[in-house]
Amino acid sequence: MNRPSAFMFAIVIALSTVTSAQTRVGFHVGTQISTLSRPTHSNLEWNWIGKVSGGISFDVACAESFLLAAQVDLVQKWTGLNQSPFTEPDSYIIYHTTLKANYLEIPVYFRWRPINTTIKWFAEVGPKVSFLISASAEMSPA
Repeated sequence: MNRPSAFMFAIVIALSTVTSAQTRVGFHVGTQISTLSRPTHSNLEWNWIGKVSGGISFDVACAESFLLAAQVDLVQKWTGLNQSPFTEPDSYIIYHTTLKANYLEIPVYFRWRPINTTIKWFAEVGPKVSFLISASAEMSPA
C-alpha cells in the first residue's frame, strides 16, 4: 500500500467513526524518544532524541461494555550517533549521524470495560499498523 492510499484509508476510518451515534473524538500529543542499539558494536554511542508525536483518537461504543478505539498518529522516530569512520582507537575525526524516520501509525483496539465495578479499568487488544512516510540519514563532522 503506497502513502496516498494509506492516508486515504486513515481518512475513511476517521470519517466513518465520526458519523457513529456514540462516538468520542479527541486529540493527543506527546514525545517519542527513540534510540538504536547493536550489541555487536557496543563501542558506538547512540543518542536519545525526543520528537513530538500526536494524532486524533476515536472511541466508538459497540455495546455497553465493548468499544472500538482507533487512532491516527504521526510519529517521528529519530536517533543520533557519534562515530569515527576509522578503526584506529586514536582516530581524531568524529562524525555525527542522525537517522530520521517518520511514520503514520494506525492502532485499532477493541476495549472491554467491566460494568458495575468500583475500580474503573479496561483491557484492550488489537493490531497497530505503521506506514513509513519518510526516512533519511544525515552525516556531518561533530
